Amino acid sequence: MKPDLSAEHGLLARARLHDSDTLALIFDTYYAAIFRYIYVRVGHKETAEDLAAHVFQRLLAHLHDGRGPEQFLKAWLFRVAENLIIDEARRGALRTHAPLDDNAGWLSSSPDEDDPIVLNNLRTALEQLPSVQRQAVTLHYLLELSNDDIAQIMNLSVGAVKAHVHRGLTALRNNMSEKTNHEPE
Repeated sequence: MKPDLSAEHGLLARARLHDSDTLALIFDTYYAAIFRYIYVRVGHKETAEDLAAHVFQRLLAHLHDGRGPEQFLKAWLFRVAENLIIDEARRGALRTHAPLDDNAGWLSSSPDEDDPIVLNNLRTALEQLPSVQRQAVTLHYLLELSNDDIAQIMNLSVGAVKAHVHRGLTALRNNMSEKTNHEPE
């Protein structure tokens, strides 16, 4: 059972009481999406697992200190994930690993979803986007979140989200077609 936005307030109230069932429900509900989001951004499974775990550690620490999200739990979790990704990149800790391992078929529904070359090209093209476009495109197409959810996560208007997704997708197409046109046959 996944909580909807109207149920998040009650969910957060029970989480503040350190109810283990509620905390487990939050983890079970959001971990996979948080992990996928981070994994696409960093391209390394172990780093993504570590950062995803840190997202939930931060939630627990904030709840323990009487802080944390008052509402919009999903948005708060994704903002923490984004901040951890940025922190990781600033530290220079993102290593050059084989991008998006061969088991990453769940990342895409395209016919070439298991092709590591296509995934590498996609990741490279995503990295060339401005961060706000990269985040909007990733949340929209990878995690299939609604524009309303993305607006909450990114603290933008729905119109701005639509614009960033559209511009990001256009730039991605251009980047991917340039990459395809420049590759030797």
